[in-house]
Amino acid sequence: AGGLGLNLQTADTVIILDSDWNPQQDLQAECRAHRIGQTKPVRVLTLASKSTIDEWILKRAQEKRNIDNKVIQAGMFNQSATAEDRQEMLEELFKIEGFEVGDLPTDEDVNLACARSDEEFLMFQNMDLELDKQDAKRGIGTRLMTEDEIPPWVLEEVREQEEEVDDEDQNTMIGVITNDANLGRGKRRATVNYSESNLDKYLDEPEQASRKRQKKEGGGRK
Repeated sequence: AGGLGLNLQTADTVIILDSDWNPQQDLQAECRAHRIGQTKPVRVLTLASKSTIDEWILKRAQEKRNIDNKVIQAGMFNQSATAEDRQEMLEELFKIEGFEVGDLPTDEDVNLACARSDEEFLMFQNMDLELDKQDAKRGIGTRLMTEDEIPPWVLEEVREQEEEVDDEDQNTMIGVITNDANLGRGKRRATVNYSESNLDKYLDEPEQASRKRQKKEGGGRK
């Protein structure tokens, strides 16, 4: 619902499957449930895969939120906040450590995060026990695919892609070396000096030229 302006009248749970690079998009999705008039506790669950781009997106989003807190929110632009209040808020923000995706949660951790009461937690635990029994009957060791179960054609495609990347990197390096070797005498770009003294010199040149032109015009009138 992020960015769509939808009001979810009865929603009290937000599940973010694909986080956005812009953290405000996720915040808008959360606000659809955590709205004025909400009477139930709101749970926000963000799903991310371990060792994937998801970790980088979540980390960058948290960094952006921290910048917003330090630059804008910590300003406390209102009529009641004092300088001491702003200083205290900034000190608390700088104490917050960087965001890191933690270890893979267990089923019990997920149940604790989702349950709103002890009764719900026990119900989720019983559901997991039933699923474990069904998996044991079917001979399934784990619900996630193991490396041995990956089809050979997938591994072959991964190898081909890795070889193509290695070839491109090698060709790029050869091109860089060739360009460096072709730069002989007189072909290198002149080094530009951007020092302050040279800048003043360039700024003074138009003025000096104008003075010379005025002198010549004055001499001609005489």
